[in-house]
Parts: sequence; structure tokens; C-alpha cells
Amino acid sequence: MNRYVVDFLILPLIGALHGWITNKLAIWLLFNPKNPYRVWGTRWQIQGVLPKRKENIANSLAEVVETDLLSQEDIKKFIKDAELLQQATKMIHERIMERVEVQFPRWMPTAIRIPALEYISDIVSKELNHLIHNLYDDIERLQNMIPIRQIVHDRLIQLDFVELEQLVRKVARQELTFIEWLGFYMGLGIGLVQGVFLIIIGH
Repeated sequence: MNRYVVDFLILPLIGALHGWITNKLAIWLLFNPKNPYRVWGTRWQIQGVLPKRKENIANSLAEVVETDLLSQEDIKKFIKDAELLQQATKMIHERIMERVEVQFPRWMPTAIRIPALEYISDIVSKELNHLIHNLYDDIERLQNMIPIRQIVHDRLIQLDFVELEQLVRKVARQELTFIEWLGFYMGLGIGLVQGVFLIIIGH
């Protein structure tokens, strides 16, 4: 076979295959092996990056969630949201009054029925405001006792990495495929450069 064919065709193909396999293997090693695998005849153990660093990842993500994404202060602001409390009070008030109206005697004259319902509505509204205010204080006390970091950490530790891998591959399929083919084309390009260089040197 002509040596130029080897330099200009075979080397790029080998480089492309090498780049594609390398990137595909790198992606696979993020998740696999799930459990430590001892290399025969050595003390070396092979395990996927994510399974191996599961504890560290869980601790780091739990800290990020607690400090940056869902801090105690964020929860307090959410609980103190006046608009939210107003909407909740209104919804509960409407539900209560619907039940009251259904139970109210239909035979009662309108002149008595309407003022009575308005009076009950005022009482319900005042009691709800008082109840929600007290409930807010109770929730805030409970909220200070919620171990956000521990909850997030425990949920992450319990993650099934088989399901996690399937989820990541499903969501980031295009990106992972791009990485694999990027290795292919980079290897192809490097192989072409090597081939051209060898041809020039050969002259």
C-alpha cells in the first residue's frame, strides 16, 4: 500500500476512532462502575467518578442548597409574603362561607339571612387573621428546626445511580453525543495534521 495512503488516510481514521472511543469512555466512567472494582493482580480499584464521590457531592450540593438556593432567610421571606397570606386567608374564608351558606336555613327571610351571613363572615375573617398570625409564629419556629442540609444530603445519598444515569443521558443526550463526536473530529484533525507532517518529512 502506498505510504502516502497510510499517512493521509489511515492515521486520521485511527485518530478519529481513538478520539471517539476516549470521549465515550470518559462519559461512561462518570457513572461506571457503580461499585468499586479491583483490578486483578493489583491494589487498584476502579469506580465511577459520581458513585465514588457520592458523599462529597451530596455534602457540597446540600451546602449550596442551604446557603444559596433555599436558605432559612428565604423560607422566612416566603412565609412572610403578605400577598401569599392574603390569598390563603381569602381562599379559606370563601370555603368556610360556602359551607356556612349551605347549612343556613333556606326558610329564613332574606332580611335576616343576609345580615346574619355578613356578621358570620366578619367573625370568620377576624378569627382567620388571628389564627394565621399565630400559625405564622408557629411555622417560623418549626422552620428554624428544619435541617435543610441534612434532608438534601440524605435524599442525594439515597439516589439510585442507575436512574440518575438514565435521567442525565435522557436530558443531556445531545450534549453527550456532541462530546463524543467532538472527540471523533478532533482525532480526525490531529491525524490529518500528522499525516501531512509525515508526508512533508518524507519528501
